[in-house]
Amino acid sequence: MAKVVIQTVLLFLLPNLLFALPCYNEEGKATFCEPEFTNIAQRFQQGLEANSTCGAISEETVCQVFPTLYPTKTPQCEFCDARGSEERRHPIESVTDIRVGLLADARKTCWMSQPGSDKPAMIEINFGKMMEALYIIMRFCNEPPRKVTIYKSTDFSATWYPIHYISENCIGDFGIDPKVNVFGNQPSCARLEKSSTSVFGLYSIAQNAGTFNNSDPAIRMRKEATGLRFILEGYPELPSGMDKIAAYKYFSLSSIEIGGQCQCNGHSDICWNDGRRTKCECKHNTAGYDCEKCDSFYQDAPWQPATAERAFECKPCNCNDHSDTCYFDPALYEASGRISGGVCTDCEHNTAGRSCERCREGYFRTPGVNITDRSICTKCNCHPIGSYDANFCDSETGQCKCKPGVAGQNCERCQEGYKISANNDIPCIPINDPLPDGNMLIADRPPVVCSEVNSGTCSSLENHVLGFPAYCDYNTVLEVSIENVQHSPDSTAFRARLKKHHSGPGQLPEIIFLNVDRALLDCGCIELGEDRDYVMLVNWPLTGSGGLKLLPSYEIKNTDTVLRSKGSLLKKVKKFGARKDKGKC
Repeated sequence: MAKVVIQTVLLFLLPNLLFALPCYNEEGKATFCEPEFTNIAQRFQQGLEANSTCGAISEETVCQVFPTLYPTKTPQCEFCDARGSEERRHPIESVTDIRVGLLADARKTCWMSQPGSDKPAMIEINFGKMMEALYIIMRFCNEPPRKVTIYKSTDFSATWYPIHYISENCIGDFGIDPKVNVFGNQPSCARLEKSSTSVFGLYSIAQNAGTFNNSDPAIRMRKEATGLRFILEGYPELPSGMDKIAAYKYFSLSSIEIGGQCQCNGHSDICWNDGRRTKCECKHNTAGYDCEKCDSFYQDAPWQPATAERAFECKPCNCNDHSDTCYFDPALYEASGRISGGVCTDCEHNTAGRSCERCREGYFRTPGVNITDRSICTKCNCHPIGSYDANFCDSETGQCKCKPGVAGQNCERCQEGYKISANNDIPCIPINDPLPDGNMLIADRPPVVCSEVNSGTCSSLENHVLGFPAYCDYNTVLEVSIENVQHSPDSTAFRARLKKHHSGPGQLPEIIFLNVDRALLDCGCIELGEDRDYVMLVNWPLTGSGGLKLLPSYEIKNTDTVLRSKGSLLKKVKKFGARKDKGKC
């Protein structure tokens, strides 16, 4: 049967900008941009559905009639069968086979609702993304219904609310004057004109296209939608007799055209499908399906939609190349005079602070290194005995907090006029302080006779051979390197670096201090020299928990064995250690 098309145009808004703008100008500065203008209904036809289609259950008869426009025209009837040949099928997909344009000609296909139904027909199209709908064109294959209500959703079909009505009597049916301007999401109404082409204004602001501003909140709110729903009600008034025949009572649409574009908030000129849903290809350091937020590292200012006057490009956080994540803090932004609100997170390279601008506790600024360098922070090297806290130093200078009488950036030596003590809580004492028993001063101590010193287990070290039984007499075997020597009247203190802890319970720090009675050195019982490596076999005092004392200072006795380190000795130490571990001692 012949298809006579009546066009009902629902005009949302006809902007002068129907083409994609670049997102950056010739100088490389960000500018407002938007995706191409398109037929949204055609693009998202997979989201189109209707609650009623003729011939869905069985073959039905439908007759085309124009009682108002062509009252003398003979009705033309045909069969409708949703499971029949292509000529007999009239599915909802028929409404999207038309090219974009207000004056485009409809193809000879129509959707038809189930004839004779007393229920309104509903057509729904879901976009799966926030879109901007500027106008709607509905082309009917017969006379339009008496009323059309258009609903929109902005939350992916969770809720729907009316945005526009079409009626012969807007005031009587809906209480809305079609001549009154509406803004935001207030529903509007247009008078139904039964002519070959009828135009209805959905946005009264379209009467003055010069006021169009895509950043106007009221306009943006009205255009935004994730889906549209059309409710068709009331069949045209039919001649007497026809109104009782089901074949004449149905709705029929040739096409629905929704002119619009992807909602990208002015931050993209491209919209595409990633295989799951449609998304914007975001520019201006924005992110999200709609470019509705700033990218993870661009949080120094609040996100805003772009406008024709300003692009509001998202600003990167200043993390000095030590982090690639941050968040926006509104309070900091306001406190800065709305200049900067980014706070860096997960600072690397031992940095800390809002901008990773300082060294974290336990590290200090490496002198002469740029703040963006990975080696900007150096670990504090505070001596565990000489400092109050081995893990704390000044974050700028690296100076450790030394105990009284202790000196050096790392608190690694005694001040001038002080000597090393056996008390780790007071590691350095004045040279003339009384001895621990309180009975005499160091200066009053009588000379030691070597024969008395040698009367114990002490023997000449020249021909000393380490045997396994002797190895078993000691609880700790260390390999050390002597770095520094300090002399006092009755003792010598050696600063040693621990090279290897061969055996023994507990753990020792990298730097240890060894105190040796001058008599043991003078009489040849102990031989220690600066810049030399030694193997020490000692009985290190144990704590109550069974581990070595945490305070790494040791008084070498004449019963200890201290030998110059060499390859053959180290092999023997390794061999003896393995036998001791097997319980051979």
